Amino acid sequence: MDMATMRQIAAEAGVSMATVSRALKNGEMVSEDTLQKILDVKRKLETNSNACNIIGALVAPNSNSFYHEVLRYIEIKLRNEGYTLISILNGRDISADRDMDQLCSLNVKAILWMTPGQPSEQMRQKIKVRGVPLVQIFTKAYEDIDSIIINDEEGGYQAARNLIQAGHKKIMFIGQPDTYHWHGFIRAFTERGLEEPSENALFVSVDRNQVTTIRAAIQRIQPTAVFTHTELVTIETIQACKQMNLAIPKNISMIAYDDYPWMSMMEISAISHPMSGIANNAYELLLNRIQTGTFTQHPVVHLTVEPRLISRNSVRILR
Repeated sequence: MDMATMRQIAAEAGVSMATVSRALKNGEMVSEDTLQKILDVKRKLETNSNACNIIGALVAPNSNSFYHEVLRYIEIKLRNEGYTLISILNGRDISADRDMDQLCSLNVKAILWMTPGQPSEQMRQKIKVRGVPLVQIFTKAYEDIDSIIINDEEGGYQAARNLIQAGHKKIMFIGQPDTYHWHGFIRAFTERGLEEPSENALFVSVDRNQVTTIRAAIQRIQPTAVFTHTELVTIETIQACKQMNLAIPKNISMIAYDDYPWMSMMEISAISHPMSGIANNAYELLLNRIQTGTFTQHPVVHLTVEPRLISRNSVRILR
């Protein structure tokens, strides 16, 4: 029996792992009541395990399909190992405690945490006692929990640097405020002694249509290039440019954050991240924690995935 299963039995039965070990090796070394309790818990866990090996996932309910594509890659790899992935949508304002409790009630083997919603300290301790490993993806809310994140600051920096090197000075940022993308974008300007582009930024919500707002901002700022933060914002910016008869890159240049197949068809330059690489890292980390049962006393793993710019035909050279 692996350490993860023993830890679950101990948590469910309310005894120590040493007691579980003694009971399963030699039932005479524990009381009859304790032995029966341990055997009952073991039987229940085995029944659930035989029915299905479940991995839970808390996923942000946003419109950025990049998150869901990565989750799809992870699901394919887990399925090949006999696991079933069950995901629950959890937003910033939704209690993560309720959803994590629901996943734990299914006796999940592990939980992927892909949402800004954060569990309480009480829930985190409950999960730790139950022996359920957590892996944060695209977030690093807690230093003592394994995480896989993207270097979004570097991605924003690469986009702005490329546009500046192409001779653009009035570059518009369209996206959410106070993000790593925005901070990296600013860094490219300050490193070159240029004025911070705060006046050329349009901070928008990704939860509603912003085409009219984006069109008005472009008409007001008159940028020669734009950097768009998410897939939805990129689509809406392209729509706004078409409404104003602005051709890319003839009239306005563009670099998008996150690369999708349709961007290649439209020759849009984009900051790309290896979806399969992120999925592989998450998959291997999860299996390691499940199989070794070392998720409560182990060196925490923090992996950072570096982005790269895919240059196509959406940036006009001005010099």
